[in-house]
Amino acid sequence: HGYPSTDTDGDGIPDVWERWTHTKPLSNDALVDYDGDGINNITEFQYQCDPIRKDTDGDGLSDRTETGVLDVTNGLSWLTLSADAIDITSQFPDPDSSLVNYPLNMPITVSGETVTNAVIDLNGIVYLPRRGFGAGLYSMNGGGMTSAICTNALVLVPYLDDLYMTTNLPASKIMVGTSVVETNPVFVVQYENLCPYSNRSRTSTTNSLSFQLIIPSDGEGEVHFLYRDISGDNMDGRNAAIGIQALGGLWAHAYSYWDSDGLLNNRTRMQTFVRQGALSNGVDIAFDLGTGNEPLNHDT
Repeated sequence: HGYPSTDTDGDGIPDVWERWTHTKPLSNDALVDYDGDGINNITEFQYQCDPIRKDTDGDGLSDRTETGVLDVTNGLSWLTLSADAIDITSQFPDPDSSLVNYPLNMPITVSGETVTNAVIDLNGIVYLPRRGFGAGLYSMNGGGMTSAICTNALVLVPYLDDLYMTTNLPASKIMVGTSVVETNPVFVVQYENLCPYSNRSRTSTTNSLSFQLIIPSDGEGEVHFLYRDISGDNMDGRNAAIGIQALGGLWAHAYSYWDSDGLLNNRTRMQTFVRQGALSNGVDIAFDLGTGNEPLNHDT
């Protein structure tokens, strides 16, 4: 951010920023939420929001509402799909690079718009597009997070890589269905035993993984990415993009990213975290859906 790097208390926030915002440069307060907006101090710094003001730009939308929040936990366990869950594996015309436009059995409201279809890419991306925009999408076949940017969809990226659906046992499978988190209905896309294209002829589970994408039916609250059956060091996130982009393409969160072309730029407004070692069995990455607005501009 262009600040002097001195950080006396070692909390990841420069002293000059803490003095300027009237927080505590001599006390590790990275996880403190001074203004009670649901965003801790270090996240306020990352977004350049005011840590003692809930609505930095004064547009009536709180900083948390506009940005959303990313959290890495082990809080949610692998969900059991409903009895009417559907195996859509056979609907993908190509086991390496294809997608399926799937009609939702329960419409989802995203940023005030009703989404009736999920466009599911076997390479680890799920789009929730505005009505009429699903047909223009194409399979990513791996690539950087910015390659998934789509201004007419909520883009959910649990594991973007050059993935492959193999028929070797244990066979790859993609399921869709519903489940319940606490008492709330959720839509689930479940990827099972996907492997990298380079490992497509595997005869064991080496270099493969399974993951679930969990979407609240009301389009509010938290989207979850759950992981299990991770086998092989190369499947720990080091070669994948993992993140989320709000409807409108104005704001994105990345938990892990791979971008050979260096395309992470101001247009994506990406918060980047870790790469190698990003994933392990049981990890739950929760994204609190924001509106996609700018927390530093009056843009209701």
